Amino acid sequence: MLADRIRSRVIPSAAADPYFSNVSLLFHGDEADGSSTVVDSGPLANSSTYSGATTTTAVKLFGTGSIFQTGTSYLSVPSSTAFDFGSGNFTIELAVNINSVTGNRNILGKYETSATAPFVIYQIGTQIGFYASSNGTGWDLLSNLTFGSSFAAATWYLLAVTRTGNVYRTFLNGTLVSTATVSGTLVSNSEPLFFGRGNNTAPGYWTGWMDEIRITKGISRYTANYTTQSGPFPNY
Repeated sequence: MLADRIRSRVIPSAAADPYFSNVSLLFHGDEADGSSTVVDSGPLANSSTYSGATTTTAVKLFGTGSIFQTGTSYLSVPSSTAFDFGSGNFTIELAVNINSVTGNRNILGKYETSATAPFVIYQIGTQIGFYASSNGTGWDLLSNLTFGSSFAAATWYLLAVTRTGNVYRTFLNGTLVSTATVSGTLVSNSEPLFFGRGNNTAPGYWTGWMDEIRITKGISRYTANYTTQSGPFPNY
């Protein structure tokens, strides 16, 4: 299994995260089966709400559980300036286990009524890409900066996207996949941060499991191939 191969090539996670004070969100998904919320273990302790989704202990990569999206459900976090990256550095990381590799589906995005989000991680069939907007009406900065095009169902993958100055990078299981140099400021909005859906017009519900979600503002954690974690991200 990929999870076993991931563990075989990693070293133990550091005892502490040197950038923990910059963490905007940290979800482990280790709540009991059927929990209606997910605890944010980061310094901001953001609230979260499920709509039809649930946590499960049956499928997970690390820890005791994961966040399950049914294909008609989602997890939301209220709008916060912690997710407004502007022209600054950032890192978004999460583990995904895809339940369906057909259709167009939103994995992560900060929009509800807006036409376009500041950023989105989006699945199109067996492909996953990162999108970014400076105007809120189109993907003028990035349109499908790919993480890869051969994703399979029932397999865990570790995704990461970073911005360092004007350079965006995507990573799959610690390996650099795509690089793009684009100047511009990510648009800000007052929309929720959604996991598993897009906006009201085209929700594009995602189906699968998510684990170990970490968003870091102001820090680009990776600029080249890196050694992925062997367990949950540290809480301090």
